[in-house]
Amino acid sequence: CGGKSFEPYGIEFNNLLKEKIRQRDNYTCQECGYTEEQLKRKLHIHHIDYNKNNNNFSNLIALCRSCHLKTNFQRDDWIKYYQNKIANQ
Repeated sequence: CGGKSFEPYGIEFNNLLKEKIRQRDNYTCQECGYTEEQLKRKLHIHHIDYNKNNNNFSNLIALCRSCHLKTNFQRDDWIKYYQNKIANQ
């Protein structure tokens, strides 16, 4: 995967930013539709373009753990898919 998962996150990728994205996305996984309440855990925040330093709201999306794990495969497809999804919100 090009070692991307080992790159450090930018300092602005903090709990406050993650919470803002969860709130924007209604505390709901933007893929499967489960809520944090249903899952009984916080949603992950996914970098759509896989660049951990690109913390623009338009590059971040709330996903449950299960859906987030799926994004480790066929990255190019997921990038296009989520960029489309965010653009149409």
